[in-house]
Amino acid sequence: MAGGFLKYKQGVKKNWIAVATFFFFCIYYLILLYSHIDTDIQAHAFVSYKFITEGGALTPNFLYFITIAFFAGFSKYKFMYYAASVFIISLSLTAKYLINTFYTVKYSLANTGLNKQVFFTAASLMFIFCLPGLNFFEQGDFLLGQLTSNVWHNSTVIFLFPFAIVLFFFFFWFIQNFERKKIPFLIFLIVINALIKPSFLFTIMPTVMLWGVIIKNKNYRKILITLSALTILALALIFLQYFVIYIPVQSGSALPCKDCTDGVSIEPFAVWKYYSLSIPVSFASSLFFPLLYFVISKGSVLKDSLVKFAAINWLISLLIYIVFIETGGRKYHGNFGWQMIIGNYLLFFVLAIKLFNNADEKKSKTYKTLSLAFLLHILWGIIYFLKIIFLKNYF
Repeated sequence: MAGGFLKYKQGVKKNWIAVATFFFFCIYYLILLYSHIDTDIQAHAFVSYKFITEGGALTPNFLYFITIAFFAGFSKYKFMYYAASVFIISLSLTAKYLINTFYTVKYSLANTGLNKQVFFTAASLMFIFCLPGLNFFEQGDFLLGQLTSNVWHNSTVIFLFPFAIVLFFFFFWFIQNFERKKIPFLIFLIVINALIKPSFLFTIMPTVMLWGVIIKNKNYRKILITLSALTILALALIFLQYFVIYIPVQSGSALPCKDCTDGVSIEPFAVWKYYSLSIPVSFASSLFFPLLYFVISKGSVLKDSLVKFAAINWLISLLIYIVFIETGGRKYHGNFGWQMIIGNYLLFFVLAIKLFNNADEKKSKTYKTLSLAFLLHILWGIIYFLKIIFLKNYF
């Protein structure tokens, strides 16, 4: 009886926090739109509006835009698309918080269920942000040149985040606990990720293939075959989208446009150098907490399977950002950085679970040092979050 009552109280508390989270972000984004602060949210709302009212074009990753149109009631009034954007973004961020809570409990060795530490971890991750680099001290830029772990100005990435987090953790679980009946859910998540923004698939699919080779168990062959099939599916979706985006056709012709310059090229560090005044400082300040954790633990934290899985995913995401670049008009748009943001977030997430919910000696100097480093990222994230509203830009 007492155990049931405790779970009931925890559930009520969780629901109230979720409701408060939703309305908090609704208010935030209403202020952002009312203040006419330029972000991708307005641009994406207009794409959806134009598609419904004028038959405008949609990108192959169309799911966000269709969702906005649906919740706008396919209206002819632009205001409805802004209102739908606020609703969907707030809902996505609330889902992100709830997913944070779920996986914090699931992978906590303490196994104490919902408690203050779990809520702190889940909530604080919503504001994880890169610490300031040279760009901030010389140009006042919070974001440019840094490797962030959260963004609040890009609606498609915000919409993608909950599905990307679930795909990451579910893949990790699936490789450990192979079950055929779970494959359809993985297919669903892969397709959803592709239709919102395929960026995370660039990293998670190589990661799971590597992990499938590294982790050998009784279902080794079945797992590799399944992962290979899922990777082929993801690649097919990515290449289809690549073809549509980067190989436009001449009007009335099926031949590629000869004058088009948009594409993908290999040019290491080009985008990062373009924005950052110092790449080493940007790297160290953006990832201060994870790097400090690796150093203080002398690499022993990487013995944890989930941490290792997150580290592989993070490294691949960073390498893609470093190596690849778009050509043509999108060259410095940084579109190969989206997966890096999610990779950073997941690394922070897993290490936070490891530190705050699995710590044996919470009074130790190591715990206090790492906690302080983590809190610095949170505090700077809150400052940046408010800065967008008060200084009216997200740079």
